[in-house]
Amino acid sequence: EPHQPAAAAKDRGRQRVRGQSAAGDGRAVHSARVEKAAPVEKAAPVRNEGRAGGDGQKREPAAAAPPPVVAPRPAPGLSTAPANAALAGRGLFTWPLRGDLISGFGPKGVNQRSDGVNISAAEGDPVRAAAAGTVVYAGDQVKGGFGKLVLIEHENRWFTAYAHLADITVRMRDRIAQNQQIGRAGRTGNVGAPQLYFEVRHAPAAGERARPVDPLPLLPQ
Repeated sequence: EPHQPAAAAKDRGRQRVRGQSAAGDGRAVHSARVEKAAPVEKAAPVRNEGRAGGDGQKREPAAAAPPPVVAPRPAPGLSTAPANAALAGRGLFTWPLRGDLISGFGPKGVNQRSDGVNISAAEGDPVRAAAAGTVVYAGDQVKGGFGKLVLIEHENRWFTAYAHLADITVRMRDRIAQNQQIGRAGRTGNVGAPQLYFEVRHAPAAGERARPVDPLPLLPQ
């Protein structure tokens, strides 16, 4: 089972985040709560007492009509959550770092996927908050090869993660403005070249776990 990149953050009652590095894909596992679909409605059975035929013999009652098939309604937030999140998130975020895309979001092979993107950088390039928010984790104690990591919680149940930093310039519970520097790009963790791992998550509703969202459609083109 892959390591959980925000296990340390969870110990502090915060959001867990997992990411992908150039050396190996990682993933953040946040299963959304699945609500039960609406039950299938059943029709009342048809009552038939049976009647005597022309030969005087009593016939068997007719079989009850089968209940109508009613398609269950999808559980709220399942089929439309990713599309809705992408639409809702457009215009909220800016690039934390400008550079070439090393690895994108999504499946990477058998039983592997990346829940974020890796962006190339020069050693020491400033890394900036993609949106205003509150720092919920800043450190290097999260297992999974992420090195120095910053997690920020934003309004409306959005979260961002920034990994492989050379150093961190913010602390837990700091209020951060959009585009404020939070650290410098580096190669800490399980990577061989300077880069930034950037992840975006969104919780569909209060009390639900945040799900990974592809950052690229949310960022300015």
